[in-house]
Amino acid sequence: MRSVIKWGGSLGLGFAVTGTLMVACGSTGGKPPLPSAAMCTGPDQTATEANSVASVSENVDTTCASVVGFEHWKMGATGSACTDPLDCTPACCPCPNGTHHTLAAWCNQGQCAAPADVACMIEGTPLASCGTN
Repeated sequence: MRSVIKWGGSLGLGFAVTGTLMVACGSTGGKPPLPSAAMCTGPDQTATEANSVASVSENVDTTCASVVGFEHWKMGATGSACTDPLDCTPACCPCPNGTHHTLAAWCNQGQCAAPADVACMIEGTPLASCGTN
């Protein structure tokens, strides 16, 4: 979505505003880097523990860039101990509906799941963020 704001007829002001917006939009603003893309390479998996999955979905592109920063991920490595999915590094996975991608992490039995396992869990677990529950 694009908004246009007019603040008078000064061409110089337009260039100043445009330049400021370009500089501001070029900054990451402290957001974490884009997550790696993950695809399911094995059988579908099901998350069975309550509150073991964190998932934020979008239908903008396949990078999940539009939802980076919505959660405060602690970026735990695959296999590291976790008590909450936000303790883990998220991966960008396609949703089963084919129209959305989700930035997701899975704290599976107290360990951060690998990105491919997260993708297989997305395929096998109905999630509200993917529109599959």
